[in-house]
Parts: sequence; C-alpha cells; structure tokens
Amino acid sequence: MTRVFFVGRAADEFAFGYPRAQAGRFALVAAAAAALHAMLVPVAQAQWAATSLHQPAWGVSNVFGGGGNQQAGYATIGPVQHAALWTGTAGSFIDLSPEMYPESTAYASDGIQQVGSVTVNLEGHASLWSGSAASWVDLNPANSFGSQANAVSGGRQGGVAGFGAAGGAHAVLWSGSAASVVDIHPAVASSSSVLGMGGNQQVGSAGINDNLHASLWRGTADSWIDLNPANASISIAEGTDGTQQVGGAVFGGVQMAGIWTGTADSWVSLHPAGASDSYAYDVIMGWQAGMVTIGGQSHASVWSSTAQSWVDLHAFLPAGYTSSIAQGISSDGMTLYVSGVAVSASGPQAFVWSQPIPAPGVTALLTLVGVLAGRRRRD
Repeated sequence: MTRVFFVGRAADEFAFGYPRAQAGRFALVAAAAAALHAMLVPVAQAQWAATSLHQPAWGVSNVFGGGGNQQAGYATIGPVQHAALWTGTAGSFIDLSPEMYPESTAYASDGIQQVGSVTVNLEGHASLWSGSAASWVDLNPANSFGSQANAVSGGRQGGVAGFGAAGGAHAVLWSGSAASVVDIHPAVASSSSVLGMGGNQQVGSAGINDNLHASLWRGTADSWIDLNPANASISIAEGTDGTQQVGGAVFGGVQMAGIWTGTADSWVSLHPAGASDSYAYDVIMGWQAGMVTIGGQSHASVWSSTAQSWVDLHAFLPAGYTSSIAQGISSDGMTLYVSGVAVSASGPQAFVWSQPIPAPGVTALLTLVGVLAGRRRRD
C-alpha cells in the first residue's frame, strides 16, 4: 500500500526497529478511576481468550487499534489492502474501503468513528468512517501533499499532513471534515505527528535536533510539551487516555516501553527484567498494551502501570505463532479487549485478546467515571 512519508505509525516502527474543572469533581473522577484500577488488578493474571480475526481467503491482516468492542486495521483481499473493522470475531468483518479507492488502512477507532488512510491517485489521504465504506470522509487538507489520520476521540481526529514546498510533516487535528483541519505543529520542530488521542490530550512525536521526541498537546501548537525523558536519545508517545501517556524511549541503545503523566520527568519504565526491548502502544484506565521482545521474538503484552505487572499475552495464543504485538486496548464496560497481530508461517494475522471484567462494581465505576469526565469537559 502507498504510505505517506510522514512520521506516522509506519515511520515510528521503522525508527524503533518495528513497526478546567471544579476541584471537587476532579477529585471524584480521580478517586473513581483509582478504585476501578484496584478492582482490575487481579484481571491481569487471569485467563485471556485469544481470537483470530483473520479469514482464510485473505493474504494477511492486522489490527492497529480499538475502541469499545471495535477493532480497526486492514485485511489483504487479493492484491489490495482494505481498511477493516471488526467487533471481536472474524465473521464480524466490515470492509471500509471506498468503492473507488479500495487501497486503504484503518488505524484507530473510538467505538463510534474509525480513522486511517485511503490511497487517492497514489497519494495517502487521511480518512474518517462511521462504520461503513459508504460513510467515508476524505480529510485530506486542500493545500497538503498527503495526510494520514492515526487517532480519534470524541468527534475529533488526529494525524499528520504535509505542508509547504517540501511537504513537511505537521501534526494536525480535524473535526470531521477536511476544511476543519488545525495545524498544531510546534514552532521548534522539524516534523511532527499525532499518533494517539484521549480526553483533551493528543500525543505523538516531534523532530527536535534530528531526533524524535515524544510529545503531548492539548489542542493547540502552543500547548506542546516535550516528553523526551532525560538521557533518552529517541522517544515516541503512541497513546493516551487523557491521564497517562504511553510509548517508548531509547536508553543506551535499548528501546523501553514506558508511561508519562504529562511531563518528561514523570517517565516510568515498563521494561520487564530479562527483555531485550519493549514498547507500549495504547492505554486505558491504567492499563497499557504493547510488546516485549523475549528470545529474539516480540510478544504481545499488557501491563498495569509497573514493569512488574507485565503479562505475556503471547502465551494465550494457539500453537504455531512465533511472534505477536498488542497495538490497542479498550473496554465496553463489561470486557477488556487487547487488539493486535500474531505471526505464523502463513504470515501476520489480526487477533484480539479479551477477558470479562469480573468485579461486579467495575461496570458501575466505568459508567461513573465516564459521566463525571463528560461533565468535566462541559464545564
């Protein structure tokens, strides 16, 4: 598939060697979130069900992210890569590819909308869907040299677009149309890209002094925060839930998964003992999804905010899969979903790992947190 030349997911994987609210209400949200996380801790060690989303007639497939009970990615049908949407089973597959432009990829979902890229006349165009191919919206700005949407949350979309004579990569936001584009490129950066969104936050990377630095925004270029940890040569932030930010940083040549809470100094490593490298792609309510390399092979992984909490999701796959990566994590209030890809002799296949949330009070807490957070945003 034709890919834009920006600092997006594909470029990040290459760089790393892989692919104001009232005080009382804020405190209540935080308390509810903390209680929810405490109830979820036992979930990590319980049994996970691994479900292939791949269909035998396809060449390869992959899931890049999810929201609610949805998984977004692609499936290769014949020689063409098609943007794909699933809801937990192979049979739930929906082809999101526009009829005129079938070459496409979906990178993220918030459970309502999906975003990605569609190749239009050999140029990548940021794209938006609402669950069907017919709902496709071309987000490519009129004055850009290509674009890609990597994240979606609450009716806004984030990604990257090329501007200027050299087609420089700029982090951008949309609100459902090409004309709504907002450039949030930091003035000090040579390039930038939004890779994840949650709450009122956007995360990604910015080119600073010829190196990528993990970055955080709150809707404007002036809000940009450099998250690059001290002593890290490179870093990228991939996901945020509005509280934590996740991604990876390179220290002494070793790529390490980690989390931030709004500043470079807040970096906490998730890198497990004995791993050769690791990376985190997504986060929800204190849970992180990503990968850890063990014995030369990447293993889909999940954490609950500490390196010691690491769980190897690869162990729950059927026999015959040599490597795997978890690239998204979401919940519909009843079940946790970790989405990604597993590789067998026949190639990469889209997978989702799932697990019911066992504690009876968790659903109520999820609802409470959502309602309070929604009220906070409207204040």
